[in-house]
Amino acid sequence: MSAYRRHPPPEDTAASDRLPERAAHRPRGRRDGRLGPVLIVGLFLIAGTGSIALGLLPQGTAPPRGGPSGGPGPSGAVAGSSPALAPPVPASPVPTNATTVAVGSFPVADLYDPSNGDVYVTGDGDSGNLTILNGTQVVGYLALGHHLAAYPSQLLYDPSDELVYATTMGLYSYGGAPYGGELAVINGTSILATIPVGADPAVLVFDAADGAVDVVNELTANVSVIIGTQLVATLAVGSYPMAAAYDPSDGYVYVANYHSDNLTVLNGTSPARFYNGSAWGDSIALGGLAPYGVTYDGANGLLYVGGGNGTLSLVNGTRIVAHLWTSPWGFVAAWSGTWQANSSRPDYGMLYIANYWDANMSMYNGTALVASTNVGKGPEAAIDDAADGFVFVADNGSNELTVLSGLTVVASVPVGVSPDGIAIDTGTGCLYVTDYGNATTPGTVTILCAGSFPSWPTYPVDVAETGLPAGSPWDFTLAGIARSSTSTNISVAEPNGTYAFGVSGPAGYAATPSSGTVVVSGTGVRVAVAFNATVARVLTYAVDFTESGLPSATNWSVDLNGSVRVTTATTIAINVSNGTYSWLASAMVNGSGLNVSGNLSVAGAAAEVNVTFLLPSPPLVPLTFRASGLGDGTTWSLTLTATASGLVVELLASLTRSSAGGATLLFDVTDGGTYDYTATAAGYHPATGTVAVSGDRPQNTTLVFVPEGPAPPSGPPPHSGSPVAAIGVGIGLLLVAVLGLGGLAVRARRQREARREEGRELVARLGGSDWELGDEAGADPRR
Repeated sequence: MSAYRRHPPPEDTAASDRLPERAAHRPRGRRDGRLGPVLIVGLFLIAGTGSIALGLLPQGTAPPRGGPSGGPGPSGAVAGSSPALAPPVPASPVPTNATTVAVGSFPVADLYDPSNGDVYVTGDGDSGNLTILNGTQVVGYLALGHHLAAYPSQLLYDPSDELVYATTMGLYSYGGAPYGGELAVINGTSILATIPVGADPAVLVFDAADGAVDVVNELTANVSVIIGTQLVATLAVGSYPMAAAYDPSDGYVYVANYHSDNLTVLNGTSPARFYNGSAWGDSIALGGLAPYGVTYDGANGLLYVGGGNGTLSLVNGTRIVAHLWTSPWGFVAAWSGTWQANSSRPDYGMLYIANYWDANMSMYNGTALVASTNVGKGPEAAIDDAADGFVFVADNGSNELTVLSGLTVVASVPVGVSPDGIAIDTGTGCLYVTDYGNATTPGTVTILCAGSFPSWPTYPVDVAETGLPAGSPWDFTLAGIARSSTSTNISVAEPNGTYAFGVSGPAGYAATPSSGTVVVSGTGVRVAVAFNATVARVLTYAVDFTESGLPSATNWSVDLNGSVRVTTATTIAINVSNGTYSWLASAMVNGSGLNVSGNLSVAGAAAEVNVTFLLPSPPLVPLTFRASGLGDGTTWSLTLTATASGLVVELLASLTRSSAGGATLLFDVTDGGTYDYTATAAGYHPATGTVAVSGDRPQNTTLVFVPEGPAPPSGPPPHSGSPVAAIGVGIGLLLVAVLGLGGLAVRARRQREARREEGRELVARLGGSDWELGDEAGADPRR
């Protein structure tokens, strides 16, 4: 429920309630025209030195608190914070055994930050500030919002990045349109970023599955999804979303829409898609509930949705499994299983719901209302503290803190005016109660630490039974909390008070007394219970249903002859007597409903049933590889391998296909997968790479095969040079050719002259001079 609105949203806002609009002045950045020289100098430095190391302080990093040596910072300010604001005037008187600290006017929420031990308190009204406490000391103020009357309202701690998120909303402008809200991202005493969100951010939810902060904007009917300091998505939801909760069993965020009368289901940065019984959609119709609050019960995986009509609807996944009655409107929840360290508490896993108008606290165990007890007027906040086993309730109308043990009121501690919120410092165990105040009393925080509460001595209440066969189970309920035993005794401890009790046993036995009243007054009490057989004892036998095929920690259920059990374990046990029964097992995986049914017979012994869930096959997308560069008829093959777990290639992790001369190979792969491929062909270099499949359309990848051959030269390629150089080289080559030919001609002429000379000498020796010599030296002179 919105922390500053305790009643249903108005249809409109009267013009007299609207304040003038004040524009936010934001400095505009300057453009720097010197980027080119900077790049040139940077390139020159990189070329000369190889690399440059820069030490930068990230924007938004908060310096340590205090002065340079860790001491106190400047007067009136905290190091690393926004400019200090004048602290409000403290309220008086201070409650007994408590510390009161003045904060901003009309505080509505507080939050403990386990990363630094600070407590953050929102100041409402026109102060628009956030007060930061450490112990009982104010260590900083942060100004939030930029609009007139900024109204800080909601706080959230993100364990994934150890940051605090705070929302602010603006009032209406003259035109009637609401100012947009803002989200401040806080580290210690510094604001790292201010992110615009929708109008009237009423709820903050941490989505652990995605590490995101979801901001539910009531007046603009949408959700702003923030990761770190970035707005990553804006998702439309129903009309007047007023509450939201994260369900870790399926990783969804459920948004309760008051006017639309439904739950919008979000999955990360998109609406979840699921089959709700008649059609696919992203919302769950609630049938006139007018949802006003929603919370998750980790003991059974159910969502509890409270409505303006007084109905409490229990939702499992996308199904409404039960309707219970609760008080209309006000809806504040505390789960006694929040702190896992104290599972021995008798109320461990119970869900407490405070009803604002009826001034009472109801305890629920699964789909059953255990009991209700009266608290102070207008319970506005509730929180469980495992350290001492108490549940604390802030009673806005009676200015007190009600302390519950189970459903027993053990104390009512006075606090400030109109307490609105509670936070626990798990390091010190101190409680921080925000006191909203009124027109004459400023807002405060009441801090209750060790010694603030009186000690409550407890005394034993021993119950002894007779008449049951050895080992028979029986129950004793005291103050709305049931204890079970298979022995003859049950012992509990309670402080002084008057308590109603009830006794029940196995079928076929009646208890005397079956109910009554126990008065604890400074000493122990003993209760004797006698069981008498009423009918022949009916024996029952355990039927164990063991599932396989579901992802780990998935919610699933078994309906055996009308008896329904829900768990995230692998086995569900149900006891039945002899007979033949039908059963139905159900689960929801990735938005798909899965059902397995059958029949079984029980005949004097326990039975076992194996339930096998078949998960739907993932959608496959055609992926085609086309080869180029191959000779005709060349055989080639390709191996495709999934590179991430959970992906399949035609239900295999790796697959090889070959083609005898064909140009293409086809694979069916999983949408959204990433795959490595290697293609080979004789006489060609392998073609390798990675392909990512995104979208449900067929995808094509072209491979280029390069023939194998001698390795290219290792040196640089010859330089072609300029046109003038090319002409010079040509002329040089021509001159070499001419000189070479001339040399050959001179050599041939000299050879002919030598041969002629030899001929003349031969003629002379033969004694003749009338013979003619041939054209070539050495020719036969007789021719």
